[in-house]
Amino acid sequence: MKTGKDLNYYKSLHYKMVIGYDSDEEVNVVRFPDLPGCIMHGETAEEAVRLGSQVKDEWLELAFSKGWTIPEPPAD
Repeated sequence: MKTGKDLNYYKSLHYKMVIGYDSDEEVNVVRFPDLPGCIMHGETAEEAVRLGSQVKDEWLELAFSKGWTIPEPPAD
């Protein structure tokens, strides 16, 4: 459902990024709790953050193009 907000609006929001280490897979993992299924990994924390940011934008682009409801991060 379109809300009148454009894609750039959602990309400008500050979604919480959670960084962790998966010892089983031996990779650093980044996830965005407010964006279901938006997760990425990298060999280093820096790589995981960089790739995670790209995946977040791709997640938002897909959701926007499909007309999905895009959650906004909670106000802190």
